[in-house]
Amino acid sequence: MARPPVSKNDSTADWPSLQLESVAQAQGFRNIAGVDEAGRGPLAGPVVVAAVILGPDWDINHPLQDSKRIPGAERERLFPIIRKQAQACRIIAVSPKAIDESNILRATLDGMTRALRELRTPADYALVDGNRFPTMGIPGAAVVKGDSLSCSIAAASILAKVARDRIMRVYGRRYPEWGFEQHFGYPTPKHREAIQRHGLSPIHRRTFRWKPRPTQIGFAVTKARQSLGASGEQAADEHLAQQGLIVLERNFRCRLGEIDIIARDGEQLVFCEVKTRREGGPHPFLSVTQRKQRKLR
Repeated sequence: MARPPVSKNDSTADWPSLQLESVAQAQGFRNIAGVDEAGRGPLAGPVVVAAVILGPDWDINHPLQDSKRIPGAERERLFPIIRKQAQACRIIAVSPKAIDESNILRATLDGMTRALRELRTPADYALVDGNRFPTMGIPGAAVVKGDSLSCSIAAASILAKVARDRIMRVYGRRYPEWGFEQHFGYPTPKHREAIQRHGLSPIHRRTFRWKPRPTQIGFAVTKARQSLGASGEQAADEHLAQQGLIVLERNFRCRLGEIDIIARDGEQLVFCEVKTRREGGPHPFLSVTQRKQRKLR
């Protein structure tokens, strides 16, 4: 059974260590795997999961770190070192189709389970980045900000990130209209403009729906409030996707008015009202009155 998520303040976790691995070893576990993913937030391409058992022969002088906190050249340098010197590692790419058939969270957890099961040295304990532990037959812990705490998770983070970036560069050559080699499928302004011009490519996630708006593709906006509102809705959209929800509609209009975002969380529908305020203004939550809540319901 998975243990509760582990959390730690970033200020005390500038560099990952083997402390969590040592705690598991003291409990009698030998093959401790770190697990992480890359690509939950993009609109296109796979989510890539990696599992790594560094093992007793790992050289601790290699400066492992959360892949987001080190330059691309350093990730590329460490990639072959990890693959060669780690006791075992496995990289799994979960396709956009598989993501659409379930949801991004479920697809990610399934990829983690598969990566662990396909390690050439079976893991008997797993340290998984995040607050969700995949369903599998070994014990372990979900570790919040684990790629900044555990060397094993950091190594998995690097493998997953480098592998996914390489995949997206290949797709960039195959589908040049969308520029995947530049934004790697993330929802940048250029990516959104490419979707507006060319539609969806074969590797776009169909359940990550996005409705183009003039404020998001470079047209002039005369009112600052419109631009602020659009940026708030986009931030909310991306936050929901990162939490594993599937965004079904943006700015859905009906007889009673407009719903900013409709998303799906498992079998539940989630209706979101987005309010954005400039710094110093009233808290946005104050604008979602009881009357507005009744109207949403």
